[in-house]
Amino acid sequence: MRVRFEEIPDLSSSQVLFYSIVLGDDELSEFDKFDALFSNDNERSAELNIIYHSIHQISLRGAKKYFFRHEGPASALPGRSFVSDDDIENSPDFGLRLYAVVVNDGLVFFVERRY
Repeated sequence: MRVRFEEIPDLSSSQVLFYSIVLGDDELSEFDKFDALFSNDNERSAELNIIYHSIHQISLRGAKKYFFRHEGPASALPGRSFVSDDDIENSPDFGLRLYAVVVNDGLVFFVERRY
């Protein structure tokens, strides 16, 4: 299977470059699929806002490993450092994840979406 990497310029900063993978002949990257699937989902809006807030903070502060939740071979957002007790109370399921491979403090690849 062919894999292509696309930078996500709207998320990238001088501190961190964010990329997403495109699998095979897909037209959308994994991040674009994630965004399309959940951007209009009112039931998951609190979770999605936390993920986007996490990405923004990471773009400013660097992709430190402790900002991510470690789940198997990949890391995931939201990480515990961005989820408050109020967030958990308002969204008790908190099952939405955006998976990534953190190469270093300045390079993150979004690899897959799960929910």
